[in-house]
Amino acid sequence: MSTRRRKTVFLATLLIISIASSALPQVSALSGNETVSLNNMTEVNGTVVFTNLDPTEKYSWYVAFENATGYYAGGESGLIFTPSTTTVTRWAEWSPMKMPGTYYASVSLSEYSAMGGGALLDTYNYSWTANGTGPNLSHDYYEPNDSENAAYAINVNQSMNYSTNVHNWSEDDWFEYQMVKDMTMWINITFLHVYGDLQLNTYRLASNGNKISTGYTHSENDHERIMFNTTTNATYLIWVFSSAGANNYTLTIEAEPQGPPPTISGDQFEPNEDDGNATWTTLTWNPSGLNIHNSSDEDWFAVNLTSGIVYHFNVTFVDSQGDIDTALWNAAGVKVKQGSTSTSDEKFSWNCTATATYYFQVDGWNGATNGYGIFIEEEGGIRLTGTLAATLTNVSEGLLTSTQLLSGQEYTLHSSFSLKNGSSHVNLSTDSKVWTTDGTFTEDTYTVDTEDKGGWFCLRGWLYDSTDSPMTLMNSDESCLRHMIVDITATGTNSAMIGGSNLSASAYSLDWSLIDSTGATHESGTLTPSVSSNSFSETIQWSNPTDRGEHCINIALKDSSGDFLEGDVECFQPHIPEINSLSLTDSSVDFSLTNLSSGTVYLHESQIYWQANETVAKESNNLTYFAQSSSASRSWDFDGPPQSGNYCARVMLYTQQGEILDSLGDVCRMIINDGDDDGVADENDDCPNTPTGESVDPNGCASSQTDSDGDGWSDSNDEWPNDPSQWADSDGDGHGDNSSGTNGDAFPDDSSEWSDSDGDGCGDNSDAFPDDSNECTDSDGDGVGDNADLFPNTVSQWADADGDGCGDNPDGISGDQFPEDATQCIDADGDGHGDNLSGNDPDELPENPTQWRDIDGDGYGDNLNGSDADRYPIDPTQWFDRDGDGYGDNLDGTNPDACPDTPPMSVVDGNGCSADERDSDGDGVNDTADLCPSTPSGETPNIYGCGASQLDNDGDGIPNVTDDCALTALGARVDEYGCSAAQGAVFPNDGGDNGSTNSSDDGGDDSGNQVSDSSSSGDDGFWSGVILTFSIVIVLLALGGAVAVVTLRGKGDVADFEDDEYEGQGTIVQAIHSEESANEQRWQDSNGVNWCRMEDGTYRWDGNQWIRQ
Repeated sequence: MSTRRRKTVFLATLLIISIASSALPQVSALSGNETVSLNNMTEVNGTVVFTNLDPTEKYSWYVAFENATGYYAGGESGLIFTPSTTTVTRWAEWSPMKMPGTYYASVSLSEYSAMGGGALLDTYNYSWTANGTGPNLSHDYYEPNDSENAAYAINVNQSMNYSTNVHNWSEDDWFEYQMVKDMTMWINITFLHVYGDLQLNTYRLASNGNKISTGYTHSENDHERIMFNTTTNATYLIWVFSSAGANNYTLTIEAEPQGPPPTISGDQFEPNEDDGNATWTTLTWNPSGLNIHNSSDEDWFAVNLTSGIVYHFNVTFVDSQGDIDTALWNAAGVKVKQGSTSTSDEKFSWNCTATATYYFQVDGWNGATNGYGIFIEEEGGIRLTGTLAATLTNVSEGLLTSTQLLSGQEYTLHSSFSLKNGSSHVNLSTDSKVWTTDGTFTEDTYTVDTEDKGGWFCLRGWLYDSTDSPMTLMNSDESCLRHMIVDITATGTNSAMIGGSNLSASAYSLDWSLIDSTGATHESGTLTPSVSSNSFSETIQWSNPTDRGEHCINIALKDSSGDFLEGDVECFQPHIPEINSLSLTDSSVDFSLTNLSSGTVYLHESQIYWQANETVAKESNNLTYFAQSSSASRSWDFDGPPQSGNYCARVMLYTQQGEILDSLGDVCRMIINDGDDDGVADENDDCPNTPTGESVDPNGCASSQTDSDGDGWSDSNDEWPNDPSQWADSDGDGHGDNSSGTNGDAFPDDSSEWSDSDGDGCGDNSDAFPDDSNECTDSDGDGVGDNADLFPNTVSQWADADGDGCGDNPDGISGDQFPEDATQCIDADGDGHGDNLSGNDPDELPENPTQWRDIDGDGYGDNLNGSDADRYPIDPTQWFDRDGDGYGDNLDGTNPDACPDTPPMSVVDGNGCSADERDSDGDGVNDTADLCPSTPSGETPNIYGCGASQLDNDGDGIPNVTDDCALTALGARVDEYGCSAAQGAVFPNDGGDNGSTNSSDDGGDDSGNQVSDSSSSGDDGFWSGVILTFSIVIVLLALGGAVAVVTLRGKGDVADFEDDEYEGQGTIVQAIHSEESANEQRWQDSNGVNWCRMEDGTYRWDGNQWIRQ
């Protein structure tokens, strides 16, 4: 197989090893309690521990790794036959994971079976994050800067112009810069640690050329930072290098005059303030980025030291930012060594007197804070020697030879017979040997049954110094041989040949996958090879990649049971279509294409652009090309660029879907536009149409294209061939374009203008003010130029003294009636008060020329002499008073006038009514004519103001509405129904007849009048008096407040009326009289009205009382 091909082997699954006794009956002695675990795991190795094993049993074990997407990433496996103890430890190794991310380890322990399918006994799962081997990177802009002598000079406090990277593990990046003394420097690199761990050192270059360290940081973070103070003007160096993987990074350098140290917080090892919380270390140990972050902070570190060994302790820091002290203590609390200098380093060495754990203390002197780094290493003491050589004589047998051993010393030898997959291994068997030598040489033989399997078989060994704790690896070696079964060879960008050999069966399956440079699967498949004479040959194909990065084809050969037999990997660089060459002519862009796929459609775009600023002058846009072979020559023709100059060409090649495949550019040349091909660029050719073949002068003119007046314009192009001051007339108005020439045109592009007397930029032909440089036009024709005319489009206005937007001409459009008052402009009613309510002295009634103020805002003006004058200027509810009595006419307003038409000079009450206009009970009859001034509300009165409930025609105190005897004699005693004895009323307890109903017994006459009876019994007289008195009281209480007065108005005449009139219009009164007054036919009601019964039954009022007519 060609040595140019890079091959790695796909990790094999657990190999099933046949044993000779497989055909014999077996009795399982499995305990059922077997366990497996993975300990002391690193990115490349770990120990697999098995417990509760049965010494008579056989076991198989397997460690497999997958990434988060389930992709198989490697592993290890082995067998345990009849273990000598119930607990067995096996050493497992694997290659570092290529890609960063989370990985999952699955460990399984199974019963061994030669035919496979042994019972699964236990599993153990574990996950961890791998840094990966980093991205594939190319040289950055600053290369080559791999040494201090090739350091790239950079500026401080400025961003780097280009991206930076460490493109492989072995590359160094060096930078230098100049700095003055007494500056505080901050050097910082940031990166993604998962892709590769970068480290940072800084130095000052001394005058003798030596490098003096100013700091270093080797943490495992996404950044490395160094801060220090400069002490002299010098050149300073920065060294960036990798401890694991390639990576991109960003470098920043900042400087400022020295000041107090920056605020710091606890470092990654906090809390470790005392020996009980000390951070454990392993030598050699050199962390950085640590700090004493406050005055009480101390950092303690535990370290195992061996008697007889000299150890070196060194702490580096910037002393000017805080002094740091150090000390070493034993477990008993005794200080065995101390450093206490006042410089930027604290260092001491100590020869350990007893093997034990010691504690290294770091603290700030006198409460100081500062950042620092530590370096602890050992030297001296007894060190064992020894070398190891592995020799594999065939794929199943080999030797491990240990030489240069120290006799009498204890050594440990780990061994493994494995199947190799690239840099990882699948163990077929492992062993561990501990012995004390009796000489300087030992040899161990190892064998393994590889069965009929293919791949690289390796014998590996690791020789340890057992006297160290932990053990020290002294030497290791491996020897590998390949037993090839399957092989793959890439035959092109989209195909490969797979060959199989040394096969013993006829049925196999073959899995394959193409992985691109990002780790993604481009394409995959499975085929069944056809085996003939123990071998086969197959071809696989896939679609053309578009990624130019390295691609790898992985194959895995499996038997008919699906068990893995062997794998192979072939990596290659795809031949992606590319632009091979590019050229530029005055009118075309020519280029060639290679690595095309015949029958595929491509797109290409061409551009030409100014070399000075890369502005595109012309472009082709996407043109389609159907490839008929793997290469092609293409061309894009273009018209000359807009003007002569230096131009460059650029071409881009795309897939049919628009994905860019390649680009090529920066092919530049001078392109000259020369339309008449006379050798003079069109931009400089005074004679662009020189006849072909004629010789021209430097201006591009032939003898036939002379310039008679010597103005630089050929006669054929000169409007005035004999006038050197003129040559062109662009607007054709007969005046030359040269304004300072003969008959010059001040307006060469305007055929209607050529002179400008006042120099205002307006031609005299159209200048309304040709002698006034301040004016040019008068749009409204009012004689005032537009520049001075504040109303250039209004002929009736031109000035506005008060600047209110209304012209000062009061007779013009929107004339200002108040030209000196900027708050007023219009006066619609002409009363001298402006209509703008927000202005000075505004007209609150702008449509009434007699009014302008309305204090109370009721819409009626305050000017009493004007129209619609407000009689109540401060009362918004009243404005008119037509009878002038002081009460407003608005009945809904304040103090409304109930009598708005009161005669002049009348005295009015609080409702605005005179005595003649009052109507106390509101029945519509003035009090002066109302015989019943207290008519109940809701009753309709008669013409005398009396309601139905007030009428009592017979004056007996019983209203008509309840009087059963309407014509009772005046003064007669009546019962509750208004009836007298003469009218049939019965008064059973009256007189002395002891209840007799005979009228003669009642002591009264036939008329019904009451007659006193002195001969009556004393008791009867007494009770009759009581009853009479009680009745009178009742009558008085019932009628005490009701009095009706019938008044007849009109020049003192008294109206006569008959009884029938009286019945309909009489007044109800409550008779208030004594027994004596009843006989006299007269009485006085509660209103003080005197009543008198006439013989004819009528009454007459004489002003004081009613009298007979």
